[in-house]
Amino acid sequence: MGRLIEGNVPLLSEIGDEVRKEKTGGRAPVHELTFWWARKPLVASRGVALASLVEPDFPKEDLGKALGLKSDERSYQADPPSSLVSALRERAEHEDIVLLDPFAGGGSIPFEALRLGIPAIAADHNPVAWLLLKVIEWSKRYGRRLVNPEELEGRRKELRHGFGLDVERLCEMDPDELSDLGDLAYWGCRILRRVREEAIRLNLYPEYEGRKVLAYLWVRQVKCPKCGAWVPLTKDFWLSRKRRIVYDVEYYGDDYRIVIREGGEPRSPTVGEKGRATCPRCGYAISADYVRENATKNDRLAVLLLENREYVPAPPSYDGGVPEGALEGLEEFLPEEEIGEDKRALPVKLYGPRTFRDLFRPRQLFILGSLARAIRDARAEMMSRGYEREYADALTGILSLLLTKHADYNSAFNSWDSSVEKVAHTLSFRGIGVTWNYVEVNPFAKFSGSLWGMFSDILEGVSFAVEKLEGSPADLKVELWSALHIPLPDRSVKLIVTDPPYLDDVPYPEVSDFFYVWLKRTLGDVFPNAFGFYALWRDRAGEDLSVGGYRDEGSFRANMIATLRELRRILSDDGLLVLVFAHASAGAWTWILEALMESGFQVTWINPLRTEPIASVVSKGKVAMESSMVIACRPRPDAPAAYIERIAEDVRAAARNAVEDSWELGYRGADLLIAAYSAALRELTRYSDLRSIRGKADVGGVMGMIEEEVPRAVISNIVKIKLDPWTRFYLYARSVGGYYRERDGWVIPSDDALKIARSFGVELNELLKSSDALVERMAGRGKAAVKLLDFRARGKRLSEASELTRAVDALHAELYLFSEGGMDAVNRLHSRGVIFSGFTQEDVVTVAEALVMRSAARDEELRMAVEFLGALGRSGMRVDVPTGLDAYFKGNDGREGGEGEGGA
Repeated sequence: MGRLIEGNVPLLSEIGDEVRKEKTGGRAPVHELTFWWARKPLVASRGVALASLVEPDFPKEDLGKALGLKSDERSYQADPPSSLVSALRERAEHEDIVLLDPFAGGGSIPFEALRLGIPAIAADHNPVAWLLLKVIEWSKRYGRRLVNPEELEGRRKELRHGFGLDVERLCEMDPDELSDLGDLAYWGCRILRRVREEAIRLNLYPEYEGRKVLAYLWVRQVKCPKCGAWVPLTKDFWLSRKRRIVYDVEYYGDDYRIVIREGGEPRSPTVGEKGRATCPRCGYAISADYVRENATKNDRLAVLLLENREYVPAPPSYDGGVPEGALEGLEEFLPEEEIGEDKRALPVKLYGPRTFRDLFRPRQLFILGSLARAIRDARAEMMSRGYEREYADALTGILSLLLTKHADYNSAFNSWDSSVEKVAHTLSFRGIGVTWNYVEVNPFAKFSGSLWGMFSDILEGVSFAVEKLEGSPADLKVELWSALHIPLPDRSVKLIVTDPPYLDDVPYPEVSDFFYVWLKRTLGDVFPNAFGFYALWRDRAGEDLSVGGYRDEGSFRANMIATLRELRRILSDDGLLVLVFAHASAGAWTWILEALMESGFQVTWINPLRTEPIASVVSKGKVAMESSMVIACRPRPDAPAAYIERIAEDVRAAARNAVEDSWELGYRGADLLIAAYSAALRELTRYSDLRSIRGKADVGGVMGMIEEEVPRAVISNIVKIKLDPWTRFYLYARSVGGYYRERDGWVIPSDDALKIARSFGVELNELLKSSDALVERMAGRGKAAVKLLDFRARGKRLSEASELTRAVDALHAELYLFSEGGMDAVNRLHSRGVIFSGFTQEDVVTVAEALVMRSAARDEELRMAVEFLGALGRSGMRVDVPTGLDAYFKGNDGREGGEGEGGA
C-alpha cells in the first residue's frame, strides 16, 4: 500500500508560516545546542516523517493536529496526539519499521520520528553531527538525571533575565539545590565558576570607571601606502542603528582617535567592493592585495560597550591581551591544526590565518583553553566519584558544546550586528569570512555570546529533548557511518527518510572543523573513533557528498550514485525512500536523476516543502529557494529503456503542469524551476535507461529543455494573450523577482538571460544590439550579466517612432510620455498615427496590468504603470505582495533586505 507522501500533500506547502517562525528567531530549543548548517525545522521534519508512514486517506485535519498547527503554542512544542503515537508504534512493531536517516546532521528527522513513536537509526559521517545526534540519544536514555524540566522551568521564573534564565545567579546556588535541576546544571556551573575564577585572578576583564564591560569592538587597520596614516578598515561605522549611535575617527598626524557620536549619519565606509579600501586622511585608493597582506596584523581595540549600554572609546590600557605566560599551561588545549582549503567557504585564509588558533585573540584563547581543561578535569572527577563511564561520557559530550558555541560567538572573525546591538556568530555565512569589525565578548557579562547565555541554551535544549522524548515508546540508535558503506544486511530496511547535502551548499568537513578542533581537546580520549582525526578536511572528507575543498562536482556525482546504490541495496523491495532536496542548478538535478536511474529507483511523487525563512543571510543577493522538494521513491520494477526523442513531449508537459500548479500555490522564481525538475524526475525514472536515436543520450540536455519550458509556462499563467518574444522576456524577468537588486535594478546573469531568451524564440544578442535594445551588458562584475532596461532608458526614443512592433516597446513609450505630460501626451502619440504592428492598444494595457499584478519589486516603472492604469479607469488593479522566492529580496516596501540563519 502506498503512503501519503506518494501523492499530493497540500499541507506540506501550507506550513510556511510555522516554518519561518521556527527558522527566524523562534527556533526549537534543541536546535540551540550548537549551530549546525541547513537544519530542517521540526514541524517540516515531522510532516515529512508522518506523511511517509500513514496511508493516502489520512485525514487532513488529523495531519494538521499531528503537526501542531492548530495549537496555541509553537508547533514544535505541541506533541503529536497519544492515540496517533500508539497507532504508529503498533504499525512499526507489526511491520518491522525502523526509520533510517543516513544524513541525519542536526537530527530533526530522527528527533521527530521518536516523537511519533517510530524507532530510528540516525547516522552521519561527520563526528560533529554525530555528537549532536548523541545528545538526542542521551537525552532520551538518561532523561531527568541530566535535566529536570519542571525544576528548570521553576528556576527560570524565579531567576528570569530578559526572556530567559539568569544562569549567573543559577550558578551561585547551593550545590545541593543545583543537583535538584540535574547533573548537567551541577557540572556546568562548576566548570563555569572555575573558569570565571581564573579570569578574575588574571584580571582579564577589568571594569571601566566602576562599570562592567560587556563587549570590546575591534577594527582591523592598515598603514596607508601613500601618506603613512593608519586606516581603519570597516564597511559600517554604526554602533546602534536604532539609537543612531556611530563611531568616527579624528586624525592627529598619522594616527587617529575614536570618537562616539549620537544622531546623524556615519561616515562613508573605508572598505569597498572586492576588498579595496580608501584612506580617510588622504583619499588614496588602497589595493585589495595590499589589504589582504596587512589587514589581520594590526587590529585596534576601538570601542567599549558598558553594562548600561553606553559606548565609550577604548583607552590604550585596554589592549585585550593576557599576562605573559598565561597561555603556556594551556598549549595542549589550543588548536594548532591547519585550516582546510575552500576559497568559497574559507576566504579567511586569503588574509593570513593558517591554523584555527589564528582565528582567536589571546584572551579568547585563554577562556576557551581554560574551558576545555575544566571540562576534561570535570570528567576525571566524575569518574573518581563513581559515575558509570557511559554516563560520564554523555555529560562530557554535552558540556563540550560550550566550546563550540563560545568559539562561534567569540572569535576574531565574528561581527557586530548594529541593528539589534548584539554579536553575530562567526559561521553566519556558511563559512569563515573576513569581517572588518569584530567583537570580543566578556564571557561573564550578561550579554549575547557570553558563557552564561551559551550554557542557558544547552540547559534549555537538553531539557526540551528530555521533556519531548521521555514518553516516546521508541528508541534511537546513533551511528558514525558513511552513507557509501552502511553496515546493514541487504533488503533489511523498509523506510529511509533523509536530507542529503545539496551539492555546493555547505562544504561540511572544512567548515565543521571550526568546531571539531575544539571538541577533540575534550573528547579525543572519550570517543577516539570519532575525535581521533587530525582534522576532518584531511581525514574525513573523501566520502563526503558536499562540494568543497578538493571535492568537485564530479566527486559529488560519483558519491551520490554510490550512496543511492547503497540505499537501494539495504532497502526492501517494498520499501520507501524519501529524499529532501533543493538546488536551482540543472546539473545537480541531472546528477540526481542519473543516480536514481542507475541505482534502480523510481520517483512516485514529489511534494514541495517550504523550509527556508523569507529573508536569509545566505540567500540575500542571489537566486535562492524558499522550498525543498520531497522526493518519494520506490525500488523500480522491471522497466524498459526509453528514447529521449519519443518521451520529450511527455516530459515537457509534466514540467508545464508542475509549473502551473506551483504558480497557483504562490511559488515563484527558482522554486518554479525546482518544481519543473521534480516533474521531469518523476517522468524519467519510470524507465531503466535513457537512450537517443542519435547515439548517446544527453540527460543534461533534457534538464536544459526543462529550463526553457519554465519561462513559457510562467508567461502562460501571467497573461493569456499571444505576445511577441521581447514582451514575454520582459514580463518573465519582471515577475520572477530573483533577478532584482535594489541599486542596480533588474540584473540577470548572462547565462540565464540567454536561456530565457531562447525559450521565447529570440537570441540574447538581438535584445542587446538592436537600436531599441531591451537589455544592456553590466560592466565591472565578477560574472557576466545584463540589465533589463526600463521606460526611462527606452521610452523617449520609442515614443518618437512611426511604427512599433512589440507590446513592451509601446508600453515603455506610453509610460514615458505619461510621466512627462500625463494622458494628453499619450493621446498625442496616437493622434499622430503611430502604427502598432501585431498587437493592439488593449494588448498594451493588458501587459501593464500584468506588470502591476506580478512585478516582483515596487520600483518607478511599477508605480508609473499603476498611475497610468488609474488614468485609464483601470484603478481596481491591486499590486500583489511578493511571495515565494520574491520575498527573499524585498522587505514590505519591495526593497532588498533582511537576514537570518542556514541535513536536518
